[in-house]
Amino acid sequence: MFIMKHILAAAVGAAAFLSAPAMAQNNTDSETINSTATILAPIDISVAGTLDFGTFTAPTASGTVSLTAAGVRTLPTGSVGVAAAAVPTATVTGTGTATYTLALGSLTLTNGSENLAVTLSHNSTETLTAGSEAFQIGGSFTANPTSAGDYTGSFTATVTYN
Repeated sequence: MFIMKHILAAAVGAAAFLSAPAMAQNNTDSETINSTATILAPIDISVAGTLDFGTFTAPTASGTVSLTAAGVRTLPTGSVGVAAAAVPTATVTGTGTATYTLALGSLTLTNGSENLAVTLSHNSTETLTAGSEAFQIGGSFTANPTSAGDYTGSFTATVTYN
């Protein structure tokens, strides 16, 4: 009987040992993980018009010529406006109510060796409404009594999704 007990105990122990991998399988679990992606339509900018400070007489003293994004021009002392100024309208299109960054490049108006550095401004909220936003661009520079002449220049406007 003593031998039978040991044989029975050994058989039970072997059965437990052999069934251990099966028990380990019951210690695993899995879960489904959802995944999403949002792909935005390409962002685009188009511009109608030019940043035209208009025609005006040279000032009697150095001063600022300013053209707001709303199209309001101010001239320095002694300067008289001869032809109207105009601002360009830029339109950004993209996805829904996405936000973006607007970067305006630098602008220098030149006339031969004469240069007028322009500080640019805009009235953009940098947020699309129903996939678009229209805004205007203005600027300012310093003119002096010897600034007479025809000046030209160009700059870039770059938009990037945030």
